[in-house]
Amino acid sequence: MKQIELWNRGIYDNKELLTIVPVEKISEVVDCTNDSTYIIRGINSGLAGELTEKYQKDLNNEKACNINNSDDLIDWFAFHGYGDLDIICLDTPEIEDVLAFTGNEFHNLNDCETFKQYKYWDGSNWKLLWNTEGSSILTISNNSVTLDEWDGNNFITGGIGGHLDVHRIIEIDEEKQDNLYLFYYYSQWQGSLSVGEIVTENELKSKISGIEDRFERDIDNYIEKIQSL
Repeated sequence: MKQIELWNRGIYDNKELLTIVPVEKISEVVDCTNDSTYIIRGINSGLAGELTEKYQKDLNNEKACNINNSDDLIDWFAFHGYGDLDIICLDTPEIEDVLAFTGNEFHNLNDCETFKQYKYWDGSNWKLLWNTEGSSILTISNNSVTLDEWDGNNFITGGIGGHLDVHRIIEIDEEKQDNLYLFYYYSQWQGSLSVGEIVTENELKSKISGIEDRFERDIDNYIEKIQSL
């Protein structure tokens, strides 16, 4: 058995198609794109409340300038006797127990709301995919049935480089499932994202016959193999 996540990104013409993301490559991150958030290493995150009180007092007493960058923050800490700190500003830091500063407050980054992020290589650059529309965790069979057919040069489904495997779905969000299958569409072209579609046993025949390519598949044979997964 293995686990994947299906992300509903709402970008496909076929609304049943969901982006497939490997569970082990998902990270929990904080969205700091609208506010500058500084990650501060070298000081205990449990001091967040005390540090916020100090900063507010300094602002009221005009002893501190507004913090607009990491150098301003380093100067403020130095004024209060703290040194040897590592301070960086990140747009989407991974969640962890670390001191952070946003706006006029210090806080533990662990206390922030998070969303899921998937980092993948598109053949030229690292890309980030964010999940903002909901997701489901699927446990699927290791074994699968490929629906690829031989075109004279390669086994494919659809166009050149396209492939389609069918897995039995064992659980969705830890709830046991019966007679459900995942149509797992993927491409050998670097940078393309895999997509999945949940199909019931009663839908197998129509889904296989509806594949848009030039092959005439032995549908009954495929269904027999899929049902034996």
